[in-house]
Amino acid sequence: IMSRNAYDGSGMFGFEVFACNVVCTNQYHDRNRFGYFAIRHDNKEFNIQDALDNLSRGVSNVIAAAPLWSKMRAEPLKIEHIIAAKKETTIPKSMWCDVLDQLALESATVFGLYQALTFVASHNVQGFNAISVGESVSKLLLK
Repeated sequence: IMSRNAYDGSGMFGFEVFACNVVCTNQYHDRNRFGYFAIRHDNKEFNIQDALDNLSRGVSNVIAAAPLWSKMRAEPLKIEHIIAAKKETTIPKSMWCDVLDQLALESATVFGLYQALTFVASHNVQGFNAISVGESVSKLLLK
């Protein structure tokens, strides 16, 4: 669970649920699937139960995605997967060499491509851009 806030209180206070591969620390983001809960600071009331319900639902959604990762591990990688990833994700063009270098270290499966893409998004893309780039990867491959 990621918690965030603007340092001056002007932005949204929020929680985001994401998955993290503990072996490589790749982050798997998908706000629509896993959940994001935000509340503005100027609201004097914070409904703790609503926050807990949203976070609980998000964690359940991560657990529900586990079979998708298993399915990706069983699906052989095809050139069409790589072409779609290049076209439909927001991995910066300048980082596709990094994706291919990482892909060479991964299994030749759709999950290997997911790992290579999320590795670059998690470790090479800077700041909050890493979250949106990682989310574009999950939106494409977590089907």
